[in-house]
Amino acid sequence: MLFAGPLIFLSSVSPFLIRLLAKENKVGTTAGRIYSLSTVGSILGTFLASFLLIPSLGSHKTLIITVIALVLVGAGGLAFSKMKFALLGLILVPVILNYPDPPYGKNTVYAAESPYSHIEVV
Repeated sequence: MLFAGPLIFLSSVSPFLIRLLAKENKVGTTAGRIYSLSTVGSILGTFLASFLLIPSLGSHKTLIITVIALVLVGAGGLAFSKMKFALLGLILVPVILNYPDPPYGKNTVYAAESPYSHIEVV
């Protein structure tokens, strides 16, 4: 339930982008290019996160980096049409960078990041 909203909105990006960019007789070509770019991005994002970012930075910082990347891509796309919304996205980046680490419980004996996730011994 936590990820349902963001995933629904992110899944609507490709069809909306195809509608914006497609010419009358080039819909198939435009759809193919967008979905091929989406596939390459998914593969690179999966391997980058799983083999580089999570083992070296931890899951919390990897999530923050991913959120910043999505905000910057969205702000870049909005810069072409609505500059004030693009600037709002860029203003969000320092706010996201100052997001605190997750709090630990009162009975926490040990807490650390592993290559797999956050570990907390209570």
